Amino acid sequence: MAEPPRINSKVPHPARVYDYWLGGKDNFEADRQAAEAGVRQFLDLGSGLPSVQNVHEVAQSIAPESRVVYVDITPRTSTRS
Repeated sequence: MAEPPRINSKVPHPARVYDYWLGGKDNFEADRQAAEAGVRQFLDLGSGLPSVQNVHEVAQSIAPESRVVYVDITPRTSTRS
């Protein structure tokens, strides 16, 4: 039986950095340090519904000059008969 992959808490991961920005608890020191590295442009892919706050609210509360782009795909349904 294969051993499950281990989490390296010393290497930041985008999902945990995002968790930190949203005020979550599932992040490590490396993620928190990366989150404060001066990033001011964000691309939120498949943004869906926010869980706590929107990305732009969190980013701009820390650095008002932050820019955020949301990208999502919503399938269109045809109304033709």
